[in-house]
Amino acid sequence: MKTTLIALLILATAQFLPGAEKAENYGFKNVEFVQMEGYDLDFVSATVDKDHWRMGTFKFRWNGKNPLRLWGFGFQKDESFQVRFETFSKLVGEKWAEVPVAYCGTGAKLYEFKPNTDYVLRIPLWPYQKSGIRGVVKIGGEKISLISKPFDIALLKQG
Repeated sequence: MKTTLIALLILATAQFLPGAEKAENYGFKNVEFVQMEGYDLDFVSATVDKDHWRMGTFKFRWNGKNPLRLWGFGFQKDESFQVRFETFSKLVGEKWAEVPVAYCGTGAKLYEFKPNTDYVLRIPLWPYQKSGIRGVVKIGGEKISLISKPFDIALLKQG
């Protein structure tokens, strides 16, 4: 009985320790293979793009021991990587809501990313067409999904 009480006390205390909060899934319905740690995926900027309304630039670093493979169209001339099969979520009131996305066969392939190397990812941000929207992007790879840190979208107009 004494051991049970000690175990319960430890569990109750652990709930209030920093970092002990439940990982946020940001409203994504498919959370299979989601990994929340071991990488950095940070929004840097958005630029006007004639095909996607606007493109987001994200700083990415995989901190694992082995290479990681992500879906995309490959490395561009500027050495950035264009992601594919991304999904989006946005803050609506106080809750996160996934933005529906449908894909067809696009010719995307899996590309390898070395550990402990900095990369620039280019991700279309078409779901965020209003200013002041707080968003999140989820990208997929080989048996892994990575979620960006939440970011705010500033108003950009084509023209």
